[in-house]
Amino acid sequence: MDFVEEWIRYSEDKRTSGGWYVTEQGIVGRAGEPDKMVFSTIEEAIAEYVVRELDYWAAV
Repeated sequence: MDFVEEWIRYSEDKRTSGGWYVTEQGIVGRAGEPDKMVFSTIEEAIAEYVVRELDYWAAV
């Protein structure tokens, strides 16, 4: 579970208004947008978050 906690901490510690975020409740969303995705497990949420976050920053 260490990787889960590390990604959650990374998301919480971001100092930008861009990109994505993930919460301990399994919610993934994009900064500044109302739509959110809710996952049944935190592991699924983290997997989705990592892919979306890396895609976002690769395009910047």
